[in-house]
Amino acid sequence: MWKVIKIFIFFLFMTSILLILRFDHRRELCYKIINNETVFATYTDGVVYVGNANYINNLEEKNVNDILIIDDHLNEDADYKILSSYKITDNIIQNEIINILLEYNKLHPSSWNRSFKSMKAEWIAHNLLYYFDYQTVRTRDVDFNNNDEKVYNKESLKLIIKKIIKKVFNRIGNLEN
Repeated sequence: MWKVIKIFIFFLFMTSILLILRFDHRRELCYKIINNETVFATYTDGVVYVGNANYINNLEEKNVNDILIIDDHLNEDADYKILSSYKITDNIIQNEIINILLEYNKLHPSSWNRSFKSMKAEWIAHNLLYYFDYQTVRTRDVDFNNNDEKVYNKESLKLIIKKIIKKVFNRIGNLEN
């Protein structure tokens, strides 16, 4: 009987240690600096690269799930641009990426100041507009600049959805004529 109890306690102990190590390991891997300019973070499906436009555009070895973010947070209108953000539709992944950006900004302070809610609303708006083939060159990437902090909120999302619905019904009406 004692042997079974000892095995059970050992199992609980090892499970706890593994959970702690997994947490610490993930935290340790969360941010690394490469060549003093590029920071990347891990997320559920891959790696997030953040760097200047030259570095991001010249990345050669990247996986399908890697996310590329151009860092322009030192410009007058501080900005982070997620390339091909229209491909990222999973709510949990979007939240992870936004949280990574917020953490990244804590490590690299600047005048950039965006809230989680406004970034989430802007991302949803970009994806909706891209999905409905509206200015796809502009809506394929989401750019979180300071000037848009007050632009994207619930009211603006409602307005965008109304415009999309109107556009869809106009197209349907044109098909019927």
